[in-house]
Amino acid sequence: MKTVALIGTLLLGMAVFAQERCMNNRLGEPICSPQCGFIGKNRLGEIVCAQGGCITDRFGDFICSKQQGGTATTNFFGDVVCTGGCEPASAQQCQKPY
Repeated sequence: MKTVALIGTLLLGMAVFAQERCMNNRLGEPICSPQCGFIGKNRLGEIVCAQGGCITDRFGDFICSKQQGGTATTNFFGDVVCTGGCEPASAQQCQKPY
């Protein structure tokens, strides 16, 4: 029974992740993140994307992993550190689904 519950939870998590890969811009057009990447809205309400995971820095900006599917976190000093190096999220990394 535990195995069935675990599989169900994983499948639900994947479905939610897949839905959150795209957002509609101000014109209602879908904009998507790169595969295994990040999508979100910056402080100005603009959609931004990245190859890997992101975290907000102390200024509220998204700092992201340069590596596809990579991770971002903060170290003991509060600095953002990333798998494969860090870069800011940008609109240029977003994709249109068609």
